[in-house]
Amino acid sequence: MGVDAAWRRTRLKYICLVYGEEDKIGGMTDDECMAYDQTLRNSGRCLASEALQPVRTATTVRVRKGKTTITDGPFTETKECLAGFYLIDAADLKEATQIASEIPPARVGSIEVRPVREVSEGGGSGYPASEQGTEKWSFCVSVRNKGVRRFGTRKCGILKGL
Repeated sequence: MGVDAAWRRTRLKYICLVYGEEDKIGGMTDDECMAYDQTLRNSGRCLASEALQPVRTATTVRVRKGKTTITDGPFTETKECLAGFYLIDAADLKEATQIASEIPPARVGSIEVRPVREVSEGGGSGYPASEQGTEKWSFCVSVRNKGVRRFGTRKCGILKGL
């Protein structure tokens, strides 16, 4: 069953970043996550999804003043790490956070939900001038004991003409 093109045009793209402690995320079965993924795909709401290899396999690349530095491991030391992602279609943030609350690793970690920014052609930054240099916010959803907790907003950083 295909997804109606008009329906798809009224939807927004969100990325659901799956975070958690590696031992807790690793303790979950792939079958549970794959079953939820298939449910999302069948409904036409999942555009892409992937689980990531353990954080010890990460490589961090930085370029400063034209010099490239490559470091083994993640950018920062942290208990929780990025474990995977879902790229979804949703009508609005409310629907996106509802979808995120059903992602199985939300029970042991958290899911960061962020709207996808369309990349502009012509060399601009893609952010409206009024938003450049301002703080950006995302929503973090966690599920504990079958109750959804919404952490409101979390600062993601400052964008200055990226």
